[in-house]
Amino acid sequence: MITIRSLLLELSKVPEDQLEARMKSLILAYDKMCHLDCIKAPLNKLWKTIKKIVDRLHLQNHKDARCKVTYDPSTIPESYNTMIAEQTFSWFSRDRQPEWYNSEIIYARNMRDKYNALGLWSEYKFWRNKTKQIVDNSKKNYYKNMVKDSNDPKTLWKCLHSLNPKVKNTPYELATEDNNTTKSKKCIADTFNNFFTSCAEKLREQGSYTPVNKADFSNLSKFVKNKLHKT
Repeated sequence: MITIRSLLLELSKVPEDQLEARMKSLILAYDKMCHLDCIKAPLNKLWKTIKKIVDRLHLQNHKDARCKVTYDPSTIPESYNTMIAEQTFSWFSRDRQPEWYNSEIIYARNMRDKYNALGLWSEYKFWRNKTKQIVDNSKKNYYKNMVKDSNDPKTLWKCLHSLNPKVKNTPYELATEDNNTTKSKKCIADTFNNFFTSCAEKLREQGSYTPVNKADFSNLSKFVKNKLHKT
């Protein structure tokens, strides 16, 4: 049996032309492999080529009959237990997730992704909404307890900063009059200034305007009178 951590270390040493054959020879044991099948795992394209087996105890208590077909109980050694794989998976995601992220969220997300992959939309929608509810409650409780119990200003400030992080704004690319793109604040400002200060002159040169003394303001007058009458 190998763990996810040792899997990454092992495959990092394999030449690219031998990678697929090596993946097919692996056996990965995990007590909830049926959930892991639906997550975006490392080397996702080859993930399904790995031979996978589920912990015997998990399978005996599992309610999904499809998993008992996918994972044959006769292939599961008695010695395989749930502890090693669960601890490894927690280690694998711990430094990549916020502190409010917990095992309940992991389970709900895996169920959501599982039913989405199977095309079972009723179950997928249920777990999608359930996941959002669990995430919202976990965030709420985490930040509430952080503010309530923390006497450490540094920790409290870190918590507040995570709610409203500073975002460094960079200007978008803008096409200048010469059809060159630029991110320079000065060039962008000059381009806008030139446009707005010259638009009236360009309209006059094109003759695509109506002189004020020939304009028809009847609709505008009617609109104003209607508003005055209502007030």
